Amino acid sequence: MSILVTALRSGNLEVVKEKFSRPGSQVNTPIQHGRSPLHIAVQAQKLDVMKYLVSKGADVNLADEDECSPLYYAVMNENSNLVEYLLQMGADPDREDPDGKKLMDTAKDEKIKTMLKNA
Repeated sequence: MSILVTALRSGNLEVVKEKFSRPGSQVNTPIQHGRSPLHIAVQAQKLDVMKYLVSKGADVNLADEDECSPLYYAVMNENSNLVEYLLQMGADPDREDPDGKKLMDTAKDEKIKTMLKNA
């Protein structure tokens, strides 16, 4: 596992900042299993890292190799704070999951369902 993936998963914002302060670093480039740094930060539920990545231009609607968006992973983690943030940053609430279902239909948490419905 790369140092960057470890930093994203553990929430080590200093290492993440150091990586993306380098000239030519690409915040939307897939780094593990077709997932971008934002996908990994969302899966690890690291909101501060997510915010930094978005501030550097991370695409909140970018699909990974499984056609999953960062919002999909936030919904699956049932983390309303992450869902709320991604929606505020322009994540598409009408995007379908890999099985072709709307995220609102996939969500189990009622608060998240309401957030997706009202977005």
